[in-house]
Amino acid sequence: MTRLHIAVDAHRLTCQPQTGVATYLRGLLEEWVQFENGPDLDLVVPFLPDANCAESILRHPRVRLVHPNRPFNPVASYRAQVWWQEWMIPALIRKSRPDVYLSPFHLTPQFPRSVKVVTTIHDLCFFEEKRWSMGWTVHGAQLWSACLRAARLICVSKFTFDQLAQWSPTSTHRCP
Repeated sequence: MTRLHIAVDAHRLTCQPQTGVATYLRGLLEEWVQFENGPDLDLVVPFLPDANCAESILRHPRVRLVHPNRPFNPVASYRAQVWWQEWMIPALIRKSRPDVYLSPFHLTPQFPRSVKVVTTIHDLCFFEEKRWSMGWTVHGAQLWSACLRAARLICVSKFTFDQLAQWSPTSTHRCP
């Protein structure tokens, strides 16, 4: 039996290591590498981490780093985030050729149908913002796109699942 090959957007481990999404991703990856027959992981990162990086997960034998030829900072601006998500990740995924792509946040790039996508939803708090505000509009569009593109959605809590069920009842059938 062959191992599952999963590519993961890991830019938050290198660019924003103190965020909740990075903490979630770190815990998930640490669990996966503990399994004897766990998946092969390609961590899609915008640059190679320096030698002082404390992420032991990055040095695991079943983990491979996939990165662009030149360092890139996707958190430099909103435009850089969109460029990373919609252009660079798909190009790096074509290099990786995974069975599954995991987006640890509700940003899901456009891929060919041959790549199964799993997207994590942490919360829908941005819908508490004023209707049609920048956050409400941008995050709402990204979540809608993720709900359409992803084969599976992971809600990190029952509260998040209930929020999703209230916002888009038809999307909850993609949650395990």
